[in-house]
Order: sequence, then C-alpha cells, then structure tokens
Amino acid sequence: MDGAKAESKRVSSKKKERLWFDELSMKEAETRAKGGSVVIFHIGSVEEHGDHLPLCTDSLQPEFVALEVAKKTGCLVAPPLRYGVCNSARGFPGTVSISQNQV
Repeated sequence: MDGAKAESKRVSSKKKERLWFDELSMKEAETRAKGGSVVIFHIGSVEEHGDHLPLCTDSLQPEFVALEVAKKTGCLVAPPLRYGVCNSARGFPGTVSISQNQV
C-alpha cells in the first residue's frame, strides 16, 4: 500500500469529533462543558433574495464561517438562529422578520 492510501485509511479510521452542539449526547455535552468548550452562536436572517437565491442565503454564510472556525479551533457550533430585522424585505413572501427588541 502506498503512503497516500495508508494515510487515507488511517485518517478515515479516526473517530471524527462532532462540531454541532445539538448532535452531542448529554454525556458528551457535559464533558465538553467541563473542558471549557466554546460554543459559537451564528445568526442570519431568512428573507427574500429574488428568484435566483434561497431564502436562507443570509444564514448560510455565517453558518459556513462558524463551521470553518470550529474545525480549526475545536469549538462547537450552536443550532442556527435564523431570525433578523428585515425592514426592507418585510413585505415579500418567505421573509421572516422580528422586531429589534426581540433580537
């Protein structure tokens, strides 16, 4: 077996650490909390972006950034908070808007 195949096999046999906080078991959450794990909360709105983009465009971007940070730092990522103050898009179908006080 060449070096690349051996390395690939070794990496795939490792237990992959979970990044999403809500995928942990109660015991795993307790262990991570006692170890001082940081949890990243990412927020992005659900609003219209025309016919060419999904409603979740503004929430996908911070989710991607949070996951990349978690991969590099060992942090956990909380479930997304997909709410925002969407004044300009409030009247369009699919937009979910909350007030400034609710944020």
